[in-house]
Amino acid sequence: MEAFAPDQLPEVDAEIDCLYDTVRWLKEVKFKPSGATGEERQRLARVLRTQSDICRASPMIVEHCDFGVFYGQKADHKEGSEAFDWFPPAVWNSDLQHVVVYIHGGFWRALDLSESSHWATPITQAGGVFVALAYRLAPWQTLHNMPISLCKALSHIYSHTQKRIQQILHITPNIKIHLVGHSAGAQLAMETFYAAHFKVGPYKDWLSAVNSLILISGLYDLRPLIHTTANTALRLTSKEQAWTCSPLRYITDNSSRILEYTRSVRWLIAWAQYDPPGFIEQSKCMITELHKTLGNPAETTFLSEIETFCIADEDHFTSIEGLHYGPATSTLLKRIVQFLRLDQ
Repeated sequence: MEAFAPDQLPEVDAEIDCLYDTVRWLKEVKFKPSGATGEERQRLARVLRTQSDICRASPMIVEHCDFGVFYGQKADHKEGSEAFDWFPPAVWNSDLQHVVVYIHGGFWRALDLSESSHWATPITQAGGVFVALAYRLAPWQTLHNMPISLCKALSHIYSHTQKRIQQILHITPNIKIHLVGHSAGAQLAMETFYAAHFKVGPYKDWLSAVNSLILISGLYDLRPLIHTTANTALRLTSKEQAWTCSPLRYITDNSSRILEYTRSVRWLIAWAQYDPPGFIEQSKCMITELHKTLGNPAETTFLSEIETFCIADEDHFTSIEGLHYGPATSTLLKRIVQFLRLDQ
């Protein structure tokens, strides 16, 4: 890990930093004193951890669950775990097995596996396998290395799922993977998907099984972040360097090769009504560029399904917390379950 003194990094721009401050724009914090920032992040972690513990203790599925399956090196808890939790569905579909792989957010520097299984139960009750995927955090791992590590993780998840299906159902698996990411996790989901295509040999099996990308309140152009406090952990030294780990660069690339990868999957781009302005703008920009690349749905040139969803009356934290309570309560989860087509 290369170290940079704070004075070697670009200066923080207070206006840009505010646009990407996930706490500043929370519904319950807008009129609170600035000291609430740390409290709200800690509260979110506690809520997600409690929800995850509840899902792990579910009597319906705990018999066949696998927790803390390592795919990489073991590290100190604060550095992030290279491990995943695996939850089977309440009722299996013998013809097709949907696998929802969730990559958590936290600005690449916070949260871990213990906070990532918080919506396993609603997905398994809907008929899908749920996998909570954690990763080594910044600054202990660079943004450029995270997708490489997650490619290896997905290879482990794919082979683990194959093995468990054979053990439980005694059939040949027919797996369909859905990559889901929230906030920083959305960036990682996209980066991992495209990175794997450039090394298709080692990752051919799981990559060919990917059916959709579900990106929630994501960051797709990292160039503005070099002027935020988040960059203390990310350590991006220039806009040029930040662009090399910005998923938007793939969508604006007009090469036929990239187009083929982009149109091979279905897309759901979602954001919360009360997300920070920078996040909302990035989601809308990604949607615009996807339509430019793949064609507007109203035109005959439309090649791939792109769905969009604004999560009404929710913010960056409540939208993700609400997933735990199921589709009857969470409009985001209802939309995700509809999009997944778990009954097909």
